[in-house]
Amino acid sequence: MEPDSTDPSHEWWARPSDGCLVPLVLQCGQEPDVLPETSRWSRLGKLPSRVSPVLRVSYWAGSSLFVPGTREYNVSFYTLVVTALKLLVAWPVLCMLVCWAGNLGTTVQQLVDARNKKDSRYENVCVLSREESSQRGPFQSRHPVEQDAILSGPLQEARPPASEQQYTDNIRLSGSLPPSGSRVDSSPTSLRPRYLCFVRDFEQGIYETVKVSDYLAQHGDDVDLEFVFVSYTRLQFRVATEEELNKHDYPDEATRNANKDIARQDREILAKWGMDAAKRVGKRAFWLDFECVRNDDGIARSTSSSQDVYRICDIVRAAHSMIIAIGPSANDKVASILASTEPPEYKRENVTPWLRQWGSRLWTLPELLLCPAEYRIRLYVLGDQAEPKELAKRNFAERAWDDAEAVKELVDHFEGSAILTDLRLIEAALACFSRRQTDQFNKGDIAYATMGLFPNRHRPPVNKEDSGFQAFAKLSIANDSGAFLSRLISLSQPDGAPWHRVEDTWGARLSEIFPSVSITGVVGADTVMLDKVHGATIHWDNLEPEPYFDRSFGMRYVVFVGFTYFACFSVPMAFSFFTGIASIVLSEFMRLSIWQVYMWLLPLAVVFALLFPIVLISTRGRVKQPAKSRLIGIEGIVDSASIEKHLWGFNHGNLSTTNPEHYSDEDERREPPTSLQSSAPPAGSGTFAFTLVDTYLMTVTHFHCRLPPVAILECGSEGGLQRTLLCSYDARTNTFHRQAVLRVNRRGVEQLHRIDRIRLSLAPHPQPKEQTYDTIHDASSSSSSNNNILPVQAQNDVAKTSIPITTSHTWGVEFLFFALCLAGLSTLGPSNSARPSAIFIFHTWSLVGQLPGFILLQYLPLNQVAICTFAANILVSVVRGGVLFHHIAVLLSRVHAVLRSCLALTLVKYMITWYPIKELPLRFLFWNVAFEGLVSSLGSLPEITFHKTSLTIDIGGIIFFTNISLLYYAIQVGFSNLIGGPRDVTWLLPHQKLYYSQRAASESFYAKAAGAVWWKHQQSLSNALRSVLVFCIALTMSLTSQGVIHEDPVSGAGAVFFSILAGFLIYKLPSTLFAIMVSVATTSGVLSVLAVSGLSFLEAIPFQSLGRINEAALPLLWAFMVRQSTSWPGALGSVSLSWIGWVVGQIIMDYTDSISTFAAQLPLLIGQIILWALLWVACGRESRIRLPEHSQGIFAASDRDFEDRESERGEDSQ
Repeated sequence: MEPDSTDPSHEWWARPSDGCLVPLVLQCGQEPDVLPETSRWSRLGKLPSRVSPVLRVSYWAGSSLFVPGTREYNVSFYTLVVTALKLLVAWPVLCMLVCWAGNLGTTVQQLVDARNKKDSRYENVCVLSREESSQRGPFQSRHPVEQDAILSGPLQEARPPASEQQYTDNIRLSGSLPPSGSRVDSSPTSLRPRYLCFVRDFEQGIYETVKVSDYLAQHGDDVDLEFVFVSYTRLQFRVATEEELNKHDYPDEATRNANKDIARQDREILAKWGMDAAKRVGKRAFWLDFECVRNDDGIARSTSSSQDVYRICDIVRAAHSMIIAIGPSANDKVASILASTEPPEYKRENVTPWLRQWGSRLWTLPELLLCPAEYRIRLYVLGDQAEPKELAKRNFAERAWDDAEAVKELVDHFEGSAILTDLRLIEAALACFSRRQTDQFNKGDIAYATMGLFPNRHRPPVNKEDSGFQAFAKLSIANDSGAFLSRLISLSQPDGAPWHRVEDTWGARLSEIFPSVSITGVVGADTVMLDKVHGATIHWDNLEPEPYFDRSFGMRYVVFVGFTYFACFSVPMAFSFFTGIASIVLSEFMRLSIWQVYMWLLPLAVVFALLFPIVLISTRGRVKQPAKSRLIGIEGIVDSASIEKHLWGFNHGNLSTTNPEHYSDEDERREPPTSLQSSAPPAGSGTFAFTLVDTYLMTVTHFHCRLPPVAILECGSEGGLQRTLLCSYDARTNTFHRQAVLRVNRRGVEQLHRIDRIRLSLAPHPQPKEQTYDTIHDASSSSSSNNNILPVQAQNDVAKTSIPITTSHTWGVEFLFFALCLAGLSTLGPSNSARPSAIFIFHTWSLVGQLPGFILLQYLPLNQVAICTFAANILVSVVRGGVLFHHIAVLLSRVHAVLRSCLALTLVKYMITWYPIKELPLRFLFWNVAFEGLVSSLGSLPEITFHKTSLTIDIGGIIFFTNISLLYYAIQVGFSNLIGGPRDVTWLLPHQKLYYSQRAASESFYAKAAGAVWWKHQQSLSNALRSVLVFCIALTMSLTSQGVIHEDPVSGAGAVFFSILAGFLIYKLPSTLFAIMVSVATTSGVLSVLAVSGLSFLEAIPFQSLGRINEAALPLLWAFMVRQSTSWPGALGSVSLSWIGWVVGQIIMDYTDSISTFAAQLPLLIGQIILWALLWVACGRESRIRLPEHSQGIFAASDRDFEDRESERGEDSQ
């Protein structure tokens, strides 16, 4: 399913060649119909094999000598004999194939350059700046750019506080309360808390909460401010004030009152324990969060926007000692009040569960780690009448935490018995804190809890809007310049795991990873800025075969290829060139001399044509060294053998399959997978299967991820292997998103390009529903003109925005159309000035050529048929001009007629494959009528005299040498790469291929598969009748074509004018096709009747300009029948039947003169009109004006669609 052009979820990527943003288009290992549907990217379809014919024939001949999957040869007498026989059979074909330079996979000059090529590295990764991203593509950056980045160096200010949170967790932030400031004060953090609870009377339990700065001002700096820190969890103690409880939403007043009672009791008991603990150690102060964490207004609340929330770790450090208060959960106590039962009683066996509940909270762990170690921690248990129990810090781990071993490592570090490195400290703290439970009042809780373990000078300022990753990244940069973070990005975490889960698929620890990148800043909630990254681009659009001779071959192979190229290509081309000159100057001696030289040089070409596959086969056992390293992506699972056949033509075992999944000893004992289905993504996982081919490492890797990665980034190494990040690209934020991590063999950095200032996100690639396009804008006019970007109106629920997309129109398509029209001249037959025998031979044998042409086009791809028809037509026409014997000339004339008939049908299929239905009448008319008329008019130009020098324009010679030049160019680049359908050629970019293929007339066919047989389709009576009518109409049109004046310049000019006029009229008004077609055919018939009547006024110029109007009727009939067809066989069958009818009519006219009478022409004209009426009825009015629905692909919009949308935009703006 192709993405909708108005769907903004389609992904784009930056093309490395020029940095232009282009739609993401993927080649597939299977047919797109069997792959899961997606709107995020487009699909080219199953990848075709582009291995050249000469290599295919060579492998067919030498297949008996090869052992599939290995570089070994199976040499025996039998295999040598079989190979020799195959070479003998294939030798004539090889003589023709070797002369095509495009079949070598590379030119001779490219082969020489490949050996000395300095830059054989992978394709670079294009990193766009904000300005480039907005200018070169359809999206404006939505991310905070570098000015908002948190770079290593001076720390930036924090942002305003977050919104108010509920009070059911530890200390909360409240955005509705008076803020205490947007950042930590620039002066050194105070070594004391801002507020403390001072006991006024221990006996009566009276205390007051005072501001420490005021207390110091009253009593002096030498006053004792040591205090006891009270640690508890709000799961067990309700501490909210009545005002806060009144604002909270409860199901009924009884529940609210019960919570008020519990809150009052819990606040009193915690304060009582705080006073008791202070009295036991001889101090007068204690610290309770709900009393001592206050906003600037000084009012005690359970919620706070004060920065003291993030300084609790400093407060614990400054404490004299700490107590821990535990008890039953607050909810159990509320439930007992509502049920009018006794509250949960103290039991000794409940102490450990209550203590573990306390230890399960996030902020209680740093409180224990940082409290002073010289005093034991007292444990106060609700309901326990005994004295508080004293425990050493080192003994709390096994009682309070399930992950006692991990916590013990941190406890030992802070007690000084086993000091951890900074890297290990961050890793251990992150692992422990990520397991703690908390109702986060800030997304950065885990990072801020970790931050508290470090000295104040190593802590970044608190920004309450930071995500957890963002806050942690700042901490890593502030402490170790991002060394820990650079290891974290190389972890292969389980799918869906949060960023703080430091688990690796391969079981590696962070300390075992050696980073190779530098993290220079934090530029988003989950995005960092990387420098010194070595990366490469993954190409998803073209599995081009490797050259035959790579960098591992010596100079002797280059010399051999050069001689082969000279003998097999230069000699035939020189023969063609000089033969053409001899034909033009009518020099019999020159033609004889050329033939004698060619007959001496021909054996040389034959020998080299036979040696070339032998040398090629003998080199297949070498280890490959590609001329340029490539990363090739394919959607779906493709085995290495199939990929190797696409790259080198045969499976020699050059590629090895790697497994990116988890490795363990158990995996070795399992049964190996028996099919590629084992590599399919899990059902319902939302991931897709992909295949990555590395031509430098010679590996094939199957992996799963949510989006196709467009680049690899080498970020570190571990265990002797490199950690490679597969990254997708979000063009809307100019950010790369990590999709998967691979462990690969070391590829030297010399094969990769270094990249700086690249944005990498560890978060999943944004889903379409998360993407907003409020800021998408039209690209600048200069960018649009340079990159073929046209704006398309896209609407969503939020706003109406204009998204420019690459429509990818290229003039190369029109140039190729012109070249094919030039090669397809005179397909309807030679002019009347030709010899009658030549005309009869052409018509007869062109009739014979329709059947093989139809069969070839049904069973072979268009590019392969084009190789035969295009090249053979030109070569046969060249040889015809140079032959010395009449019987050979007659034979070549017949062959040429058959080839031109096949070429005509091939050109029809070519135009159906490339152009929309509404363009077909104009294209057919230009090819068969306008171009012929133009050539006829130019050929009739008089001599030009300049300074007594006469110059005659030989249009035939110009066309001859133009065809020779086109053939030379096609031989250079390879026919299969130049001519074919939009998806077959290599000179189009992937999105251009989709653009032309989706708008083509062939997209309306129901049966598009090659090899479909016409007669297998169920034919209704109306279809059969329509086929008979098409044949009869073409026959009568041919028989009523007596008014043709082929060589008259006036008729030629009239043909150009009227055909283009009719074509444009039909293009603008498609429903007029039938009417114009009937009018043209009827006018031709009337002129024919008048011509045989011998009326003299037909010699007038107006009537002479209509002399070739009969030639326009047949192309219009082709366009009409293609519009009516629903399948390839139906379209080509209708065209072929009409062609046969036309040729049969011409043969009848050549055979007898009785048709050229008034008595015959008038009934034929009347019969033709009746047949047109029957066709009108058979097709029906609705189907007659039917146009295919526009494809819903992102590339299917036509130029007219863009104009309509632009006019709608103008109306809306008014």
